[in-house]
Amino acid sequence: MKSSLYFCLLFVVSWAAASKDIQVLMDNLISKLDKRIRPGYPAPLDVKLQLKLMDVYGFDEINHQVTYIMFTRHIWKDERLAFDPNEVNGTETFLLDNERVNKYLWIPDTFIANQRSGSAHSFAGPSEFTRVHFNGTIIRSVQMTSTVSCYLYLRWFPFDQNVCALDFESYGYTKKDVVLKWGRGEDGQPKIHMNKQATQSVRHTITAFRAHDSEEALYSGPFTKASLKIYFKRLSFRYLLDVYFPATAIPVVSFITLCVGPMHFRVLMSTICMAIMVIYAAILMLLTPKVDYKTALDFYVFNSSVTVFNVVLVNFLMYHLLKPKANVSQIRMHNMNGSRDEGKGILVEEDGVDDATPGPASSSPPRFPNKTYEILYKLCEKSYLTMPLFFVVFNLIYWPVVLIGSSGTPEDFLLVDNMGWK
Repeated sequence: MKSSLYFCLLFVVSWAAASKDIQVLMDNLISKLDKRIRPGYPAPLDVKLQLKLMDVYGFDEINHQVTYIMFTRHIWKDERLAFDPNEVNGTETFLLDNERVNKYLWIPDTFIANQRSGSAHSFAGPSEFTRVHFNGTIIRSVQMTSTVSCYLYLRWFPFDQNVCALDFESYGYTKKDVVLKWGRGEDGQPKIHMNKQATQSVRHTITAFRAHDSEEALYSGPFTKASLKIYFKRLSFRYLLDVYFPATAIPVVSFITLCVGPMHFRVLMSTICMAIMVIYAAILMLLTPKVDYKTALDFYVFNSSVTVFNVVLVNFLMYHLLKPKANVSQIRMHNMNGSRDEGKGILVEEDGVDDATPGPASSSPPRFPNKTYEILYKLCEKSYLTMPLFFVVFNLIYWPVVLIGSSGTPEDFLLVDNMGWK
C-alpha cells in the first residue's frame, strides 16, 4: 500500500515538473519571436495546405454560389521554435493558446480568393488549433464556413454537372516570400479528405476533384495559389418523378382524346389538358433556375406544351369541319332540286356525325363544299397518328442526347470512389 502511494506521489511530482518545464520552454521560445519577421527570411517559406471537407450545402443557381464547411490545416517550419525533447522529459510537441499565437507567432495570411462570405466556428470554444513540434514544424488548423462564388452552367439542367473551385492564396506575400502548395502523401496524392456527408448532399453528389498548385502574375509580382476544383453532379431522380413524368403524362392523355368520345367531348378534354399544361409550365417557371438561355428541361416542357396545343387545335378543327353547317351547301342544293325530304335526311345524318367518333378507322369520309376543307380534314385525320409518332421520336432523340451530353468526367480529375471516401 505504501509503495503504491509512493509511486502515485512520484508520478504527480514528475508530471508537475514536466508541466513546469514545458511552460518555461514555451516562454523562452516565444521570447525569441518577432511576428513581423517571417520564418526563414530571406529565403522563400514553404507553406503546405491540407483540407477536410465536412459538408456542402446552399447551392444557389440564381446567385451562383455554394457553401462549404471545412477544416483547413497549414503546415510550415520556424527554426526559432525548435527545441530538444530531452529537456522536457521527452515531450515532442506542445500547444499554443490563441492569445500567444495572435501576439507572438507569425502565421500565413492565406485567404480564399473567390470567397463571398465566411466565418470561423466558435461553438463550444475556439475553432483554431496550433501545435508546435520539436523540430520547429508548426501545424495550425482552423474550422470555418465559407460561401464561395461558383458559376453554374445549367444548359443540361436537371442533368447538369458543374465544377466549383476553392482558390487559396497569400494576401500579401509573393512567390519570393511564401510558396503556398498542397501537402501530399507518399503516393503523391494531395491530403484532401471528404466526409460522406459532403460527397452526398440532398441535391448534388461529388464525383471527382482535382487539386493543383499554380501561380498568378499580378502587378506586385507572382503569387502562388493552391486550388481545389470539385466536380458536382446533380441528383435528378426527383426531377424524373416530379417534373418529367407529368410533362409526359399530359400529352399522352391528350392523345387519348383524339379517339375517345364524341367531338364536343374531345374538344373539352383536350382544352382541359391544355389548361393543366399551361398552369404546370407556369409553376415550373417559378421553381426552376432563372437563366438567360434554355435548359434541357425547358426544351422538354416546351415540346410537351406545343404537342398538347396541337391536339386542341386538331380537335377544334375536326369539330367545326364535321358540324352539320359544314355541308350546308349540299343541303341547299337538294332543296333547290325539290328534294326536301332528302335534305332533312342529310341533316339527320350530319347531326349523327357530330356525336360520332371519326378517326383513323372512319369508313367513309364526309363530303365538303370545296377542296380546302377536304385537304384540311385529311391533315387532321392523319395527325391522329403523326402527333403521337412525333412525340415518341422526340423522346427517342431527346434522352440519348441529354444523357450523353451531360455525362462524363474530366480526365485529370480524381474519382471520389477510387479514394475510398464514400
